[in-house]
Amino acid sequence: MEREQAKQILGEIQQLTSQPRFRNFVAQAHSRAILRRLGAEPTQWPRYSPVLDEDLLYTAYLLFWQGLQIRGLPDFRVYGDDLIKQGAEILEFLYSEASAQSPERTEQLFSAALGYYIAGHYARA
Repeated sequence: MEREQAKQILGEIQQLTSQPRFRNFVAQAHSRAILRRLGAEPTQWPRYSPVLDEDLLYTAYLLFWQGLQIRGLPDFRVYGDDLIKQGAEILEFLYSEASAQSPERTEQLFSAALGYYIAGHYARA
């Protein structure tokens, strides 16, 4: 990967992650994980976006992919690791408090742990 291509990727991802819609979706996922952890009744939850899980799942893997792409360049390693960490956080918020019967839960939490590990956040992995 060339430096200019890495700059372009980083610019596009920063544009995505700075959008209010993106930040709102991440906040919704975090909020829902906290409510699940506290054992709040789903009927008392705020109305979350019906496409929250799907949009954030795709975004998490986009962040992983782009982070892995640019972290190979020494000048971009920190940025790549940050993107990977953001993807791992999204997966953690989506699946850490999901039902144990959820077929995707283990796989997605493993991906989150792997992302944290790759990005150098060993304790969170």
